[in-house]
Amino acid sequence: MLSIDRFSRRIVPELERGGYDVYYREFDGGHTILPEIASEAVG
Repeated sequence: MLSIDRFSRRIVPELERGGYDVYYREFDGGHTILPEIASEAVG
């Protein structure tokens, strides 16, 4: 998990410009990841 404003919203476009397929999802929850989101990440 990364700080949204400081990292994620800047890194994702850079990765996409570099040719990477990126699936980016923002969610509420601080430093707790809900099981269904964790399943998506490893799926």
